[in-house]
Amino acid sequence: MRTLGGRYQLMQRIRSAAPLAHPNVANVHDFGTSPSPGRDVPYIVMELGEGQTLGEHMGAGPLDWRIGVRICAEVAAALSPRARCVAST
Repeated sequence: MRTLGGRYQLMQRIRSAAPLAHPNVANVHDFGTSPSPGRDVPYIVMELGEGQTLGEHMGAGPLDWRIGVRICAEVAAALSPRARCVAST
C-alpha cells in the first residue's frame, strides 16, 4: 500500500466496509489521511473487539472441525448482502 494506487485501493476497501453492520464485523468509526512530513498517512478508527484474534486462536494448535465450520459460518453471515446497512435506507 505504499503507492498512490495502493492508498486509493485501501480507501476504497474501507469505504465499502464502513457501512457493514453485523455482530461479527468491527464498526468503522472514521478513516482518512493525516498529514505527515513528506506525505499523507492513511488511518482507520475501528471498534475494539474483546477476546482472541483468529490468528491467536489458530496458533494454539489445530482447530476442531466444528469450530472451523462455526468460524466459516460466522464469516459468511457477516459478508452476506443482508449484513450491509445501506446509507439510503
